Amino acid sequence: WYQARRRHLAVRGAAVKIQAVVRGGVERRRYLARKAEAETQYRKALLLRNDPPQDGKMWGDRKRRAAKLFEKAAEAGYAPAKAWAAYCSLLLYEGGEMEHEAAVEWTRQASTAGDPFGTAVLAWAYLCGRGVTKDRKKGYRLARESAEAGDAFGQWVLGNCFQWGWGVGQSWAEAVEWYGKAAEQGHPWGLNNFGRCHDTGNGVPENEEEAFKWQLEAAEKGNAVAQYNVGVYHEHGLGGAKKDKELAMAWYKQAADQGEPKAAAKLRGLTSITSGGFWAWFSK
Repeated sequence: WYQARRRHLAVRGAAVKIQAVVRGGVERRRYLARKAEAETQYRKALLLRNDPPQDGKMWGDRKRRAAKLFEKAAEAGYAPAKAWAAYCSLLLYEGGEMEHEAAVEWTRQASTAGDPFGTAVLAWAYLCGRGVTKDRKKGYRLARESAEAGDAFGQWVLGNCFQWGWGVGQSWAEAVEWYGKAAEQGHPWGLNNFGRCHDTGNGVPENEEEAFKWQLEAAEKGNAVAQYNVGVYHEHGLGGAKKDKELAMAWYKQAADQGEPKAAAKLRGLTSITSGGFWAWFSK
């Protein structure tokens, strides 16, 4: 009886071990499948943000869809998506709708893990007081850390610190330098602000043609503020831009779809006036 009992327990133990191995294998496959799905969502979101919409479709729609995909990927634990999900919600016109406190927690995790982009997004939260108590000295330190690590968004954030004197002495020369670095990397906000500096003559000689060139590139990359500005250039024929009401309206539509209020107001005015045939208004 004793030997039979031992054999029975040994068989049962082996069966339990096999079941554990099988369960472990199933869980591992499920984990890998979730990770693969999250990575796919993340890459699709990047494509939505980086590829211009075709056939008159709106940048705003692409950004909102991208933000949702970043959030899903982040919720599944995909680390690279966390800072992007936070970015979309903590900045204006980037398509996200997360609670700011949750967005800050995700970007804090990304920053702690050594992601310079996550550090830049966290800096922006502290500078603007979104989801955290406003602390511009801390925001400046985080922005400099990210910018010096080469992150384009961090360079734009640091440029803002110098432009507005957030946590550091105000300096247009420093602001332009960091906006220029962000623009050279093709970041839409960097392109827009670098262009605006040329438009206003702050930190660089005033040059409408240069201003239009940089802001047009930003607009083509989906920046809502730049899209409004480019609309103004086309509305009035500034900076070497073609004076064209249809082009102006197209850019205002793109910006307004992302929530830019001045573009929405311009669009209402242009639509009502052009529909009434008042060309004299547009020629002013």
